Amino acid sequence: MFEGKNVIITGGSSGLGEELACTLAAKGANLALVARNQDKLRSVLEKIRSSGTRPIRIEIFQSDVCDFDAVEKTGKRIAETIGLPDILINSAGIISENYFEKIPIDTFQKVMGTNFFGTLNWIKAILPYFQKKGEGRIVNICSMAGLMGTFGYSGEVTRFFEILNRYFPSLTRWTSDLIIRQCYKGSGMGST
Repeated sequence: MFEGKNVIITGGSSGLGEELACTLAAKGANLALVARNQDKLRSVLEKIRSSGTRPIRIEIFQSDVCDFDAVEKTGKRIAETIGLPDILINSAGIISENYFEKIPIDTFQKVMGTNFFGTLNWIKAILPYFQKKGEGRIVNICSMAGLMGTFGYSGEVTRFFEILNRYFPSLTRWTSDLIIRQCYKGSGMGST
């Protein structure tokens, strides 16, 4: 299923993004790993290469999901390097643990900037490549703290999952000439 597919993974330098990179590499996917930290990206690249797993192509790209211009340029470099993408996995995300009243407003803005607008930026930047190809898959990932109110994780923006579920499915209506399959995953609950 993933053999020879071109997969972009944001947040590919750690956590679930790193695990997905290792798993998809073993399945023969071409990977474009994106994150802010170049050293961590190199570490994941070396981990995959030293495991004996040899994807057809694996490239790393340093980029901040919050910066749309940088995302757009990175998307173009990815398309030129590994080819038109088949799958976009939005795995980049940050959290802030504290009592609601102790979290500064700029922290909420950083969380929304990464978790919501970072996802939006990548979808917006990659959509033209999906349109050119005639299809594509988008996988948006959020944590359990994004599904419901969780003590100590107010900065996670508890309505994030609801925003994703209500906002991004409308992509299908906006792009009626394009087949986009979206996946949402969270603790055993998911839809495709």
